[in-house]
Amino acid sequence: VVNVDFPGSGGHCFYKKSGATWVARSLDEIESNIRILTSKNRDEAMVSRESARKKFLFETAYLADGKATERVVEMALNMIRT
Repeated sequence: VVNVDFPGSGGHCFYKKSGATWVARSLDEIESNIRILTSKNRDEAMVSRESARKKFLFETAYLADGKATERVVEMALNMIRT
């Protein structure tokens, strides 16, 4: 993922300091990030951010395992029972 964060563009950019994504602050950085992500070294670039990406996802979405609905239902049932 390449996030665009042009100076003065506004908006909440909580991902910027996470290191989980590439952040482009200019047109040149967009081009540079796209070149990296489409190069033969793409896998290496992706691995370099893997731990930051996992941490970011865990902190913002808990688990990306497709079971969020099950967790919400279980929580609701527990609340009803108590």
